[in-house]
Amino acid sequence: ACLMRKYGRRPAFVIGGCSAFLASIGSFCVLRFCQRSWHAYVLLNLCTAVMAQVGMAEFVRYAAADACTDEARRTRMVSRVIAIGACASMIGPFSASAAEMLAPETAAEGELLGF
Repeated sequence: ACLMRKYGRRPAFVIGGCSAFLASIGSFCVLRFCQRSWHAYVLLNLCTAVMAQVGMAEFVRYAAADACTDEARRTRMVSRVIAIGACASMIGPFSASAAEMLAPETAAEGELLGF
């Protein structure tokens, strides 16, 4: 909310999306390349803190309500934004399950599958 007040809605959404993207790439690199568990723990916590900017996405319904000037269409637009967000939140776990099927079956138990 502070970013949105200071810079506006669009730059704040861009900053939130970019920070989430970079945190996701960082998490992948930590899981793939970090050899020491203590370092991996600290770095994953750091990436999670950076990814917390995704909370900025919760403001999209307010942005949709603000941007739609036609009162008759406003509720429909807000409903669409919330429905698309709900669908997107289900795609993540389903895509992770699909990616798990791509992992080799010879991977040892406890090994990071797919990495």
